[in-house]
Amino acid sequence: MQRQSYTLAAEKYLSTIMGLLDGKVAIITGASRGIGKGIAEHFIAQGAKVAFTYMSSDDRAKALEEELAAKGGESKGFKSDASKFDSAQKLAEDVMAHFGKIDSTGK
Repeated sequence: MQRQSYTLAAEKYLSTIMGLLDGKVAIITGASRGIGKGIAEHFIAQGAKVAFTYMSSDDRAKALEEELAAKGGESKGFKSDASKFDSAQKLAEDVMAHFGKIDSTGK
């Protein structure tokens, strides 16, 4: 009986946070693999549009765009080095040009 109440409580909590990021645009650095990829997947699941960065593999970035689209999300990969100011500035400009706004950055 107690387990059932935990399940109901968890379902109620999840229903309140689903879609928490609807319509938001997030930049996630290093999202083509690892933790960054997991964050991108979570943000997409919550309704965000995701701009993600990668440094080397155009193929891996394209694959992630397709994977996130298959999950119903909108994303775009940008080749960028977050450790360089000029690259980060260009990233912000490119994301604004593509999505029209930036609401959050992560990783």
